[in-house]
Amino acid sequence: METFFIVNPKAGNNRMGSIWKSYQKHPAVSGWEFTTSAEDATRMAREAASWGMKAVVACGGDGTLHHVLQGVMACRHEKRPAVGVFPCGTANDLARSLGMPLSLKRAIEVLKVGNTRTVDVGIAQTQTRKCFFLVAAFVGAGATIAKLANTQGKKSKGLLGYLPYIPRVVRFSSDVVIRFGEMSWKGSILSVEVANVRLGGGGIPVNPDATPYDGQLDMMIIERKGALDTLRLLSALKKGTHNSLPFVHHRRVTDAVILGSDLELAADGEMLGALPGYISIKPAALNFIVPPAETNSENDF
Repeated sequence: METFFIVNPKAGNNRMGSIWKSYQKHPAVSGWEFTTSAEDATRMAREAASWGMKAVVACGGDGTLHHVLQGVMACRHEKRPAVGVFPCGTANDLARSLGMPLSLKRAIEVLKVGNTRTVDVGIAQTQTRKCFFLVAAFVGAGATIAKLANTQGKKSKGLLGYLPYIPRVVRFSSDVVIRFGEMSWKGSILSVEVANVRLGGGGIPVNPDATPYDGQLDMMIIERKGALDTLRLLSALKKGTHNSLPFVHHRRVTDAVILGSDLELAADGEMLGALPGYISIKPAALNFIVPPAETNSENDF
């Protein structure tokens, strides 16, 4: 498979630039280029597709993958290359959810084989911006944490990278109206997440039943309660038992509209602007490189 690698040299706490020297001549790599901006990743993905590359790989985290996705999804379906990830970001939630090894030595071998599976792609839109997403779109505390992490940085991998910002949203509260299909929900929320995959926040099973293969999105609504309930939620999330809490609600949707004041919509960690937010699913829209069987391991650069 002719595969082009789009490399974010700042990924892996600015280590990817030097790490890549060990992989740039690997048989899996047909061509590669360093990015200098998010826009670079999108442009390179479009160009690689126009060159006839069969696959485009994002070397970085969920953010790098997000921008590569925008370029690939701009192509007509029949011209759209497969997408892969060489995971070296903070969260790597898409890679984890699809069973991609977090060991780069193992990941490059998976990419060489080029086994693909068709996945759904989410669409998130505000009045000012539209994007595709693979992990999740969210409003409320989750979007606030994403914004803080983007502007102030993440010094650790996984959940630890987001922990410094969690105390700032413990008392978060805002009123929203959510419309999905012929139904609606109204109330005060801590957070709303509309997910395409099961993991979020660096490997937490936020939406344990979500799968990118069913043509639907899993929406989790967390009602705003007291600070003690928020702490209970954080503890339950780590254990994967939060679904049993009475103020956590799940819905399976194909589209949703979220209305509210002074709130922003985020998707895969990128801020899209103020509500209203429109979220939908594009079923079986993309071929993604995955292992023949689910595997996972700790990072091993």
